[in-house]
Amino acid sequence: MIGRREALLGLGAVALSPAGVALAAGQDASAWSSSTHSAVRLISGGGQNGRYTAGIAFRLKPGFKTYWRHPGDSGVPPVFRFEGSGNLASAEVHFPAPRRFDDGAGGVSFGYLDPELILPVTIAAADPAKPVRLRLQADYAVCEKLCVPAAGAAELDFSASGNGAYAEAIRKAMAMTPRKAALGKGGPLQVAGLGKGEESEQFFVAVRNAGPERPELFIEGEPPWFLDVKAFSSATSSAPARFTVQVVERDRAPDCTGADLTLTLVSGAEAIESRVRLDIGLITP
Repeated sequence: MIGRREALLGLGAVALSPAGVALAAGQDASAWSSSTHSAVRLISGGGQNGRYTAGIAFRLKPGFKTYWRHPGDSGVPPVFRFEGSGNLASAEVHFPAPRRFDDGAGGVSFGYLDPELILPVTIAAADPAKPVRLRLQADYAVCEKLCVPAAGAAELDFSASGNGAYAEAIRKAMAMTPRKAALGKGGPLQVAGLGKGEESEQFFVAVRNAGPERPELFIEGEPPWFLDVKAFSSATSSAPARFTVQVVERDRAPDCTGADLTLTLVSGAEAIESRVRLDIGLITP
């Protein structure tokens, strides 16, 4: 089992490099690149004018899980590299909302439990008049009870003549990706604000949720910040619903003023992502 410090530092020494690249098997999908209890490939959603959609598709052995960009108490976040791509200006990987699961060591991890997973990728060509050759190297991890490293590599060409056979599957995956929402914005589902906790090294996140499901909150901070959602309190007539958050690790430099956090709030099929500033005064006496 890999702990949170190792997880937040990335794959590091546990990363595996595949011996070769799974070259394109067809116009809309590369061949599968097999690894530990899993396989990965690139799929195409088509596009035009130098803008394309792709998907990093995973196939997991039944019973295995893989991790979100922030793995939680243990595990390894995936790392995707596109070095060696042709005519590529940018490639942005999007992450559908994760789920919580027991990490097998008394903690909680965040990730994906379904045997098939698509992470959408938006692609921009350096020269819109020319095709893009996307070259992927993926370092990730899978787990049943223990976290084990995996790796894969693939290539796929994108051009205006592509059919985009996987456009609908990629669109559905993108619809599960949290939409950006400013503090106090986002519609019925929103992060309303932060407040001082009842104990030192704690604060609360007030949220609004119009749906019947209890929402889930995922918090990311830059190392060394590590935060743990401890409890949830339902809304009352005088106060919104709120999560109590424990600061497990943080920057303790005398001049530290706080931290920039990414909050992902999920309720049923709805999810938003809000960037907030945690002032050091909210967690100190």
